[in-house]
Amino acid sequence: MFTVFCPRHGTRVLLSERRVRAVHNTADGIVVEIECHDGARILTVTGRALDGSAADRATSARRAIAAVRRAPHTVPPDVGHASVS
Repeated sequence: MFTVFCPRHGTRVLLSERRVRAVHNTADGIVVEIECHDGARILTVTGRALDGSAADRATSARRAIAAVRRAPHTVPPDVGHASVS
């Protein structure tokens, strides 16, 4: 189970692993693409690459999400992102 912030709900929601749509391993962390019950697609970042200060984690998360958005599989531009886990 995952707890992520859903921008459409405006709150955290509990989602099962069946809601995972993709997992992307980047140098700056693991980006998990999850679909909420309301259809919102959410990107969240996790992994050892996020060790360190809050500022370092935020920078790594931004770089990881940017790398996934640039990838050929093309994450739609309207996909939101969740806070760093």
